[in-house]
Amino acid sequence: MTNLNEMQSTLGKAIAIWRSGRNITFAMGTELREQGYDVAALAKAHRR
Repeated sequence: MTNLNEMQSTLGKAIAIWRSGRNITFAMGTELREQGYDVAALAKAHRR
């Protein structure tokens, strides 16, 4: 089980990656989905 700081960390890293114009790794996407996030919606909102 992950704690709140780890979830925020993964989400924060993903947002930073998308904002830099890159794609997140498959593993990071899987982790975010396991935490209940809609990865496609997040990517659309934060990708530049």
